[in-house]
Amino acid sequence: VNDITKETPACFEPSLDYVEVKAPRFAFETFPGADGTLTTTMKSVGEAMSIGRTFTEAFGKVLRSLETKSAGFWTG
Repeated sequence: VNDITKETPACFEPSLDYVEVKAPRFAFETFPGADGTLTTTMKSVGEAMSIGRTFTEAFGKVLRSLETKSAGFWTG
């Protein structure tokens, strides 16, 4: 029995109702003449983390948290 609630069994696992996303931050604007192609040797200058109820929500939040000019994700 849980010591705090006095009711919940110790084997109780709460269901997760959120998603967490972490993304690296690369400072391409610091080196304007540098090639912006990501390689295995590149190092990030930081990271952002976000929490949302869905992956789409959390992913959108983390992209906005990176503080880049783009506030979304586009392909093509």
